[in-house]
Parts: sequence; C-alpha cells; structure tokens
Amino acid sequence: MELATTRTTEKTGGPKVPQFSVHLQNRVGALQDLIRLINDHNVEVVALSVQDATDSALARLVVTDPDLVRSLLNGHDLSHSEVSVLVVELQEATQLGAMLTSLLKAEVNINFIYPMMIRPRWQAAMVVHVEDNECASNVLAADGFNLLTQADISR
Repeated sequence: MELATTRTTEKTGGPKVPQFSVHLQNRVGALQDLIRLINDHNVEVVALSVQDATDSALARLVVTDPDLVRSLLNGHDLSHSEVSVLVVELQEATQLGAMLTSLLKAEVNINFIYPMMIRPRWQAAMVVHVEDNECASNVLAADGFNLLTQADISR
C-alpha cells in the first residue's frame, strides 16, 4: 500500500524584481553619467542606494526596464552584478516595524534595505534583499504584506 504524502509548502519563489549593483569610479559626475545613460533611453530609476568606498562607489538600482538596462550596462562595459530583490508595499510608513518583525520571526537575514523613490499606487515601498527570497515572500504574504512585481514597477 502506497502512503499519500501531503504538501505542506509550495515553492513559489515570490515576485522577485531585478536590482543592479553598478561599480562606479570614485570621481565627480560618475553617478550622474550612469543615470543620464539610463534616462536617455526612456528608463526611470525608481529606487537608488549608493554606498561609498575608498576607491569606488556601489550604486544599487531598481529600474522600469531591467532588460534594457542590462543591455546598456553590458554594452558600455560597466562593471555590475544583478540580484533578485523583494519590493514590499507598506500601507503606511509605520508598517516598517511590522515588516521587520515578520522577517525576524522567520529568521530571515536582511542583507540590505532601502526605500523606493517612486511609490507605485502612492504607497510607501521598500526594496529588500534577503538571504532567502522564498521564505521571506511566503512569510510576508502570510502576514498581509503586498509584494510588488516588475510589472507593478514598470507601469
């Protein structure tokens, strides 16, 4: 007799959004040059975080057209990497603590977090890079948080 197994979790992976980390030379105007390159191709930067280092800077970007930006970065030989991030919509800014509590109770490590500049649907939103997207997506969704997709961001 064959035993039936029950599925307790389903792997969905959640709605991931591409984020580019671009290594910029530590010189005046380097960030502006990057943003101009992207904007000149009718792509919007909707989230931005810049981390300075001694001889370079790391610009993290979420954009409205990641395929085109990927092509632009490759075509201009700009050193970059790409990761999947979660974009978590907050009904109000005070929900940030609740979002962090949800991730803490699931023991999900946050690698970095920063706000969106342009808020889809006029709600606050946070870009979150975690060590386990699938677990974080499931926990956040179960706790009532809305996770945005690239389609939500691209308008």
